[in-house]
Amino acid sequence: MRKSIVTIIGYALLSFIFLSFAGCVTGDLRFENYGDIKPNSAVTVSFETYQTNTNLNYYMSGTDAAPRGLMGIEKGYTLETELWHRVDDPLHALKELVRGMQSKASEYNLTLYGFDIRDNRGNDIGDWYSILDGRMPVKITGEKRVMVYPPPNDIYERVRFRRFGTEDD
Repeated sequence: MRKSIVTIIGYALLSFIFLSFAGCVTGDLRFENYGDIKPNSAVTVSFETYQTNTNLNYYMSGTDAAPRGLMGIEKGYTLETELWHRVDDPLHALKELVRGMQSKASEYNLTLYGFDIRDNRGNDIGDWYSILDGRMPVKITGEKRVMVYPPPNDIYERVRFRRFGTEDD
């Protein structure tokens, strides 16, 4: 009797894991109000060649000298946060911001990547640029309203300490 209960629980647990994994892989399992950030090499190229998209409002997180993250959100959307700073003249500012990020990332032997910012329906609503661990949650707060959390202040250091296990390296 005990063995059959354990077997039933085991099968139920495996079924749950399988169904959860299948939903995640196909992209059908989403939190209702959350979007995501998906890798896109074309976005990487656009940031690293300092190309701006006139359909996006650009924002930065961190200092002007070494931002922790850059993003562009479609102009039809309202960004609901005071934690990002709007880049007023991205055409002229993007080059220095990206170079500052590249310099900071190279200090820690890290690579920067570009991503699509997608809403809760999978629609592309913007671009993101940061180290891999810099990606943060995207919350859709209403019709054409989005909250994107900025990377933590110590994101570069966190990755370094995790990779090397000490500040002395």
